Amino acid sequence: MVVSKGHVEVDLNTIDIEIGIAFSTRTLSDGNEVPMVSSVDVKCDIDRHDIKIHLFGNLLTDFGSLFEVFFKGPIANELEKTIRATLTTVVPKSTNAMIGKLDGVSHFPIEQYWMIDWQTADSFEITDTWVGGGFRGLFFQELLGREIPADALPNMPYKDTSRPEKFQNWLSSFTVNSFFNSLTEVADPSIWIRADKTNDAVTCSKLNALLPGIAEAYGADQPVDIWFHLHTIENFEVFEKNSEMKAQSTFDL
Repeated sequence: MVVSKGHVEVDLNTIDIEIGIAFSTRTLSDGNEVPMVSSVDVKCDIDRHDIKIHLFGNLLTDFGSLFEVFFKGPIANELEKTIRATLTTVVPKSTNAMIGKLDGVSHFPIEQYWMIDWQTADSFEITDTWVGGGFRGLFFQELLGREIPADALPNMPYKDTSRPEKFQNWLSSFTVNSFFNSLTEVADPSIWIRADKTNDAVTCSKLNALLPGIAEAYGADQPVDIWFHLHTIENFEVFEKNSEMKAQSTFDL
């Protein structure tokens, strides 16, 4: 009887892995639309000429040579097959499960109940030189639910080829108005501006245009403590022709 003991170490020095990602969308059971990914053109190639096999112990030389043929053949084939299957099915399935769990809505990290709806009605647009994607971009207070601005959802561009910027981001008045509207619902936008904190820079004379008669009543050089409470910011608009923007606000002073 012949007893051989030992172990084998294998170095896979060169593995060529290629994967393409395709984007689409899907509708969840609650009606929300989110991105979906899938794998395409998956390739995996283990370089058989760059496999190094190290034998340790008292393995017989003839048996050791069999390991090399066996590993570079059936085992390497199975490894390639397993990697391709993982990249083709497991990775997209896990990614789509994570996206589906988010449900197209995420917490905005500044306030506890501030949410952003980032549903995606259209799939990403991909060219040879750039990738573009659009999201709904609706901010809302979680306990109050979604409040849709009066603004119609515009057709936003993915990329303006006349502009030199490599990274371009486009915001519609729909998103901006929902941001300001929900801001006053999730936070308390009020503040005291104390005269002693501004070296008495704010005086009655400087506020007389905003509060007519205050300088006459209290004295032009009288320092003023200001309490400011913002109620709403709404009707945000931008004007491309003259590069202007405007909004309306309601506040207590």
